[in-house]
Amino acid sequence: MVDFLLELGTEEIPAFYIEPACQGLQDRLIIALEEAHIDVADSRTASTPRRLTLFLAGLPESQPDREEEVSGPPEKAAFDQQGQPTKAATGFARGHGLGVEEIELRETPKGRYCFLQKKIAGRATSEVLAEILPQIIARVHFPKSMRWPVIGAGQDQAITFARPIRSITALLGGAVVAFAINGVAAGRQVFGHPFLAPEPFELATADMQAYLNALQERSVIADVDTRRTLVRDGVDAVLRTHGGTLKTMALVDEVTNLVELPNVVQGTFDERYLELPAEVVKSAMMDHQRYFPVEDSAGRLLSRFITVINRGEQHATAIREGNERVLAARLADAEFFLKEDRKRSLDQRVEDLQGIVFQEKLGTYYDRTRRISELTEHLAARLGLGGEESACASRAARLCKCDLTTEMVGEFPNLQGIIGGEYARMDGEDPEVATAIEEHYLPRFAGDSLPSSPTGRVLALAEKFDAVVGCFAAGLAPTGSQDPYGLRRQALSILRIVLECGLRLSLNDTISFAASRLPEKLSAEGILENRILDFFWDRLYNFCLEHQHRYDLVKATLATSYDDFHDFQRRLEAIEILAKDDGWEDLVTVVQRTFNIYKNAGDPGEVDEELLQAPEERAVFEVLQKNLPIIAPHVERGEFVEASRAYAKAFVEPVHDFFDKVFVNVDDAAVKNNRMALMKAVNQLYSKKIADLSHVVLE
Repeated sequence: MVDFLLELGTEEIPAFYIEPACQGLQDRLIIALEEAHIDVADSRTASTPRRLTLFLAGLPESQPDREEEVSGPPEKAAFDQQGQPTKAATGFARGHGLGVEEIELRETPKGRYCFLQKKIAGRATSEVLAEILPQIIARVHFPKSMRWPVIGAGQDQAITFARPIRSITALLGGAVVAFAINGVAAGRQVFGHPFLAPEPFELATADMQAYLNALQERSVIADVDTRRTLVRDGVDAVLRTHGGTLKTMALVDEVTNLVELPNVVQGTFDERYLELPAEVVKSAMMDHQRYFPVEDSAGRLLSRFITVINRGEQHATAIREGNERVLAARLADAEFFLKEDRKRSLDQRVEDLQGIVFQEKLGTYYDRTRRISELTEHLAARLGLGGEESACASRAARLCKCDLTTEMVGEFPNLQGIIGGEYARMDGEDPEVATAIEEHYLPRFAGDSLPSSPTGRVLALAEKFDAVVGCFAAGLAPTGSQDPYGLRRQALSILRIVLECGLRLSLNDTISFAASRLPEKLSAEGILENRILDFFWDRLYNFCLEHQHRYDLVKATLATSYDDFHDFQRRLEAIEILAKDDGWEDLVTVVQRTFNIYKNAGDPGEVDEELLQAPEERAVFEVLQKNLPIIAPHVERGEFVEASRAYAKAFVEPVHDFFDKVFVNVDDAAVKNNRMALMKAVNQLYSKKIADLSHVVLE
């Protein structure tokens, strides 16, 4: 057995590309080797901004010899009437390096055909790797890639990669795996830190630990987890000296992949900048410079920051001073923007929204603000907001996009909404209005916070429904991986707000109202509301699967209704409880059998009591009449478990008797349709109220 080590030395790769690229490289190569009948005992990755490294342990030195069966021409083409081989037979055998006497005739569904058992000698693993590595590396996915010329060749021969590949280390045991990419040949050279140890060195063998140790001696921590721990612990240690704690692992992950030799340095800035909104100061640090803000034990921002440098301690002072100058310049800009922005209130900026286009067919942000305002008032009434809350929601809707006209958002676009909330407070707006403006983009990503106030929730829903409905109307529905307006994220945000906040809201009603507010030319063309409903069906289905709900139970509940997400959630939870009951299979069987008997019959109409002939069908009808007033109130009160158990108790026995003793498909069409109508009535008492269990898969 032998080990393999691959390092792709590159120009600096964007931080968020690195670990997914390493994982993709690992997965693709292991799959390709398995397809080549080469097993891998273990694997490991390492990376820095300038290298992607993959280590595979326990590879065989060659593929195993194997036999492969190949089929050839039919017997009648391969042999003449005297049984002598034709050119087809000899060509088939010769093409696989075998003699015609080794052909075996075998019966197949198409007749007798020729077969050969072909022995294939295993190739050396190094040969296989040299063949597949260029293909695997070329297929590593990045959000964005670039193309650069091949040395001594035309541009059309270049591969795309996140950044140019400058060196390749590829060792199988102690031998170099010979291949080249874009004119860069694989070898055994590795480069250390670009400033502290730029000279190349050579690896003797594919030893991962020796590789990591050699790089560490040359000021490179190539193991990502080790580097992440150094960043996290170093930053956290400084924060604790001020009473704070680390709150942003996302920034830790990003910084980890920006440096090869992490060292934590603390800097300061002028205290006057603490008079700026705290989120502005934090954004200047985190989003623009990748610095960590420092807060005390009460969460108050201090005039300090933490940066992680890619140098040793001897360079810390000079780098800190440079970082302090850069941050001071950014904060001075923010101070100027605040001064300029405060010359006008948010309310005075509403008309300015006419100059900012949201989308060509959907008009300006002024038009969008009008739609959001009307939809906010509609939702406030539907969700039962009081008069004061409704007034605050309407005011927030009018002002929610005004910060798009400010200098501050122009410089810090990630603070949309947050700046609006801050400026609303400075303008003396009601605190509820300011909070709603601040929260109306929430949740912005998976795991993000939800709006905390009723007005914030209503405004957030209005903003997101307008985006989804408007973009569908404008022909901007998501297709494949393309979703430029983030409609999938918007829909999931709507789901989270409604479900996690326990809101009762009609999806159909909201979509219809939002559609009615759109420009007339779009409304006249039709909004394809069914497509929007299908879109929400898909989002809700996948949302439930991500939360570990059974796919068939989700489909069963969706089939009944999903107009009210909260009602849908309660019905799904109910049948998940029922699925653990001893009587679950009986309940499902009743619903499935009653559905199957009428599903292809069209509409059988209403049950005619005078056409009921058999005692068993009269018994089912009587049970139906008796239990309608028992089951319906349970459903109306949302007591779906109780309704289900009452349904099963009432119908399991008479329905089974019906199917055992009553023949439905009789010659008399009226009787036949009446029996189907009876079964449909029994079925829909459950399927139209709780869940269509015909979608359930019984074990």
